[in-house]
Order: sequence, then structure tokens, then C-alpha cells
Amino acid sequence: MKKEIRLYIEGAAKGSEAAKLRAGFRVFLDSLYQLAQQKGFRFHPPITCGSGDEAYQDFKDARNRHKEAMIFLLVDAEKAVGENVTPWAHLKWDSLGLDDSHCHLMAQTMESWLIADKVALADFYKQGFNPNALPQNPRIEEIPKTDLFDGLHRATEKTSKGRYHKTIHAPEILKRLDVAKVRQAAPHCERLFQTLTEKMN
Repeated sequence: MKKEIRLYIEGAAKGSEAAKLRAGFRVFLDSLYQLAQQKGFRFHPPITCGSGDEAYQDFKDARNRHKEAMIFLLVDAEKAVGENVTPWAHLKWDSLGLDDSHCHLMAQTMESWLIADKVALADFYKQGFNPNALPQNPRIEEIPKTDLFDGLHRATEKTSKGRYHKTIHAPEILKRLDVAKVRQAAPHCERLFQTLTEKMN
């Protein structure tokens, strides 16, 4: 029987929005799915759960229901993560006896990953997209959530797709991202890929 990997992610939990988000994450994480296939693991399709608290609750339930599986949590940090502060400590959630390799952050939010690849954003929004309106700090995990959304809204308001909309636009942008660019710009994203790679090796 193949060892199973299950990743619980903050984001739309039901309906077509959830299906689109799961598809977006599936493409973004494709190199990990390919590795799982090579190594003989069964990597369950991305499990989107709603809010961060709901993702944690589903992760918690999985701890009991899928005892043989390797389970991981991926949620927004919501604010800057202190230096040398572990993910569990940052979230102030019970680790359920699991080490920090099971907990991962989109710091400070998924939109940090999106602005790491301005070429992908321009490709998605096309005419009218204004990259200069985006936050310019290359250390994307330091950019406050409000600044990310404000910048994305201003950068996209004159495009035919309209202002950035999380549930409508983000899944398609995720599919277009250059994963290497995101990993280089976002240490917490790099940590997710490294951790899962190490677990499968």
C-alpha cells in the first residue's frame, strides 16, 4: 500500500471556487506530485478548507482519521513572521504533538506568492496592467497584507478583467506562476517544497 501525503490548505472550501483553487494549487505544486509518483507515494489532490482556522480543524481531524498518512498544513501567516519564530509558535496553535515540518505558512498571505512573478501577472491581466503599482520590496514576505491587496487592486483596475479578485483570479494566476521565482522570493514557500521533497526522499 502506497504511503499517502495529504496537504490541507487555507482557501475556498466548497463549490466551483474550491474546485478552481484546488486546480490552481495542483499546477503550482506539480513538481512535488511528479516526485511523489516517482517515489511511490500517493499525493492526495490539494485539500482546500476555507479559513485558516477551518484548515487547522480539518488537519486536526486528519490526524485521527488518516493515521497512516503524512499530513501537512498550509495557511496564511496574516502578519510578519518573526525571525527564528517557528510556524506553530507564530500561529499560536497546538502542534498536536507534530514537529514544525508539518506546518507551513504563506507569508504573509497567498498574494505574496502572486506578486513574486510580475511576468505571470502581466500575462494574465494583459493590457492595462500596471506593474509599477505593485509593492516593490523584493523581500515579499515583509510586505503587509493590506499593501499587497492595495497594490494588486491598483495594478489591475484598468485591465479588462478588472480589479484583482481573490477567488476569481488567484487560481488562474497560480497556474501561470514560475515556481522557481516564487521559491526564490519567498523563504516559506521554499521551505514547503524542501520539506516535502525531503520527506519523500
